[in-house]
Amino acid sequence: MFLNINIKDINKAFKDARAGLYTYIFISLELANTLDFCFLFKDPEFKKQLALIIVNKIYLVMQWGKKFCPEYMQLYYVRNLIGNSVLWFICFAIFNLKTLKMVKKSLGFNNANMHFK
Repeated sequence: MFLNINIKDINKAFKDARAGLYTYIFISLELANTLDFCFLFKDPEFKKQLALIIVNKIYLVMQWGKKFCPEYMQLYYVRNLIGNSVLWFICFAIFNLKTLKMVKKSLGFNNANMHFK
């Protein structure tokens, strides 16, 4: 299922997601930080099924979040709602230490809960 801010029946999408009808749910960052999704991320039934969060092109999130999409920089709140039991897969097209430090700080990761391969 793909969800973005233009979804017509968001309540049905949340109900279906909570019920575990989808193997994968792709959501836009704009939607991930909405109040509705925060309720879903807090839901114990949904959290039981959540296994992985993937953030693609994290360097763009960092750049755009500072310039014109501040909600992108609020992934930290999403991570806090979900907790440490869910694995985060962060994709870097451009990897450097400056970007790594920004990602760690913005998502609230420390060296103990980050692994690189």
